[in-house]
Amino acid sequence: MIPFSNYVFVCHNNKKAIKFHKVAYNDRLKENRYALKILDRLSKAERRSRTNTPGGNGGGMRQRRPAYSRHSSFDPANLTDDANGHSISDYDSPNKRPSSGVATPVVFSQLQKKLHHIVLTDTPDARSRIQNSKVDINSEEFAKKVARKLFTSLGPNKKRLTLSDFEPYFATQEEAESAFAVFDRDGNNDLSRREMRDTVLAIYKERKALAQSVRDTSQALGKVDIMLLIITAFCTLFTTLTVFNVDIWRSLVPLGSFMLALTFVFGNTAKNTFESILFLFVTHPYDAGDYVIIDTQTLLVANMGIMSTTFIRSDGQEINAPTVVLMTKFINNIRRSGNMGESIYVDVNFSTPSDKLFELRTRMQDFLAANSRDFQPGFDIKLNEIVELNKMTLLLYLEYKGNWQDGGRRWERRNRFMYALKDALTELEITYDLPSQKVVTSQAGDLPSIQAETPQSFSAGLGSARRRNNTGSTFPDPGA
Repeated sequence: MIPFSNYVFVCHNNKKAIKFHKVAYNDRLKENRYALKILDRLSKAERRSRTNTPGGNGGGMRQRRPAYSRHSSFDPANLTDDANGHSISDYDSPNKRPSSGVATPVVFSQLQKKLHHIVLTDTPDARSRIQNSKVDINSEEFAKKVARKLFTSLGPNKKRLTLSDFEPYFATQEEAESAFAVFDRDGNNDLSRREMRDTVLAIYKERKALAQSVRDTSQALGKVDIMLLIITAFCTLFTTLTVFNVDIWRSLVPLGSFMLALTFVFGNTAKNTFESILFLFVTHPYDAGDYVIIDTQTLLVANMGIMSTTFIRSDGQEINAPTVVLMTKFINNIRRSGNMGESIYVDVNFSTPSDKLFELRTRMQDFLAANSRDFQPGFDIKLNEIVELNKMTLLLYLEYKGNWQDGGRRWERRNRFMYALKDALTELEITYDLPSQKVVTSQAGDLPSIQAETPQSFSAGLGSARRRNNTGSTFPDPGA
């Protein structure tokens, strides 16, 4: 009876674990699976001609796509084959659900099998699959190669791809628009080589992060399963002995005293464990692969555990943070954030003409309009404060398209803006100079007075090194 009850409990916990994976990773798995399906379709699908002229290939005739598909088609068995024959628009789009209601079972019923097919190593033999008409994105370098060849095959001799370049490879207009939206993340209705590369890289990184997140949560759930299994075994044992009229209450008296003594030793540990489980599976503030900001530090979540989480700093150092400490912190999850921005403060002279400030705003707005793929519109320069008729502080709020999960892309965009701002300030001769202050020094006797102008930043240091004589004149301190 005990083994049977334990078996039922284990099955129940496994069902709960699968349910947690469905709830926690439903959207991410669905979007990543759809993106992989689009890559598979573009690399393998035949080109459909939409012309209906007598001389064209109208009437639904198909036309082989460029030769890229012969060398770089994805393996559908390892990725996202649909055994039920649904088209992409049936359930793969993250914004749509199938009419038959089979989206969730298809995505999660074979989660273990799909994760088994995800190749996460950068082995050289994996790259040789391109000669076997199978492509697995196993490294960032290989993902860039796939993106470059895919862009070339979709639009030969083109610098930008549009929706019309996607339409021949999909059966309906809706499928083509949905597929194009996967790559056109900035929504400007065209696709550059860099956007294609960044999207394919993001798909690779997201797939890798999902596999790691599912692995970590599965390990954590396994530990919870063991703890609950032990508790269930004891409860089942006592219940079974009671059913067979075994007097166990006399044995429970010394056992209860023993357990009471253990509560003083392990009571706090049990409390922390329970709170950590709630924090990890109920609050669920982050997943493996997420960038988070804790106490002004940007950290990468490397591994998640019940009692602690391993983070990696920007300099490569690993930090093990106890879960009980993390529960008391404000955690900003960058990956789950939307469009992010930052405030930039610039000090200028109080005498700077307003016309120059308006010209600076116009130039920076023109720069952002020319780089609309990376920055949001609506940029403005605000006069934040005036400090003692000495300087004016300008506030520039810069909003990016997307979040800062890709740190390299974030700093590359920020550097471009800062260089453009520096050039504009130089050309407009907008500067800030520390105000000068007159310092009068005199020597004993008939020596003439000497007046010198020193920057205000040195006044504090000079003031600490001054002394006055009986007449009130200022002398330099000979001991300084």
